[in-house]
Amino acid sequence: MATVKSVIGSMFLLSLLTGCGVEDTTSKTGNASLKTKDIYIQKKDVHLEQQPLDLEGKGTYVGQMDPHSIEISIDGVPTAFQLTDQAISQLSSIQDGTDVEFVYTDTDKEQKTIERFVKAEGEIHLIHSVLQLDQELTDLVIKLHDTKESSILKDMSAFEIFAMYMYTKAGQDFDTLYYFHELDSHSISVEQFKKENMTQEAISQNDSFMKKLDQVRKFKVIQTGDNRAMVSFQLPNEEHVYEFKLIKTSNGWHAMWIPFQ
Repeated sequence: MATVKSVIGSMFLLSLLTGCGVEDTTSKTGNASLKTKDIYIQKKDVHLEQQPLDLEGKGTYVGQMDPHSIEISIDGVPTAFQLTDQAISQLSSIQDGTDVEFVYTDTDKEQKTIERFVKAEGEIHLIHSVLQLDQELTDLVIKLHDTKESSILKDMSAFEIFAMYMYTKAGQDFDTLYYFHELDSHSISVEQFKKENMTQEAISQNDSFMKKLDQVRKFKVIQTGDNRAMVSFQLPNEEHVYEFKLIKTSNGWHAMWIPFQ
């Protein structure tokens, strides 16, 4: 009997020990699985928060608010956007009043950030006359007048050079207008340039042209080569399409010597 009792006791003890071992193993495995799942969910949530979806937008560029933010009118509603470095680099080629398309992100904090502009050039629709420059471009024209250093225009877009050229020509400042052209050893002198543009006939034609250009709101910038571009437009009640030709050198965009050919 003692032997039987000992065997039964041993079996009972073994059963308890085995049961406890299985229960502990299951519990630990379950906790480990749960923790791994929690970490996965947390990482997944953080990943989604850090990488918001890219959205497409379009509107009319109103103007720059500060070096890193701008305002765009979307369906008549002014909307503020932050800018990435890529978008900032594209901004110099966009004139106030231009219709733009862009890719942006919108975070949970309701901060909209433009990643890049899809259409920085192309068709340009102005809300004012091209002869009405913003303060930055006006200051550049004044600086060019004072210094005669065309290198200060190096970072300007083709359309901005066109706008400043026309503004200067409308003001009959031919001394400054000369430096919007590509200057080399074959260039005519500034005195000869002024003489050709200040004849009575040239002044009369210039005044008539500028009065019509003042009414134009739609322009198109066309890249015709790696270092060639033109700005095309039509004057009111005219079928003829004017093409203002520009050339790009290491010193930026310049007007061709005979821009309308």
